[in-house]
Amino acid sequence: MDIKLLNKINAQLQKCYDKYGDYYSFSEAMAVLEEEHRELWDEHRKHQLDFDRIEAEIVDNIVVLMKMYQDIVVKKNRR
Repeated sequence: MDIKLLNKINAQLQKCYDKYGDYYSFSEAMAVLEEEHRELWDEHRKHQLDFDRIEAEIVDNIVVLMKMYQDIVVKKNRR
């Protein structure tokens, strides 16, 4: 995997933790994932694909999944 991509993911993950903290519940995490997934689909539906936006939305989806794993699975925040 490209190190630049991993750095983008890491930076976005840290930014999300700084701004929002841990997910409070699995339901909260799923709602955020659904929103990010919808935003990725919205980019897909455009007639003129913007690959920078697509990359940003993919990174956002990866970040949500990584936070879900850390907050829900590892930390057991399953309220």
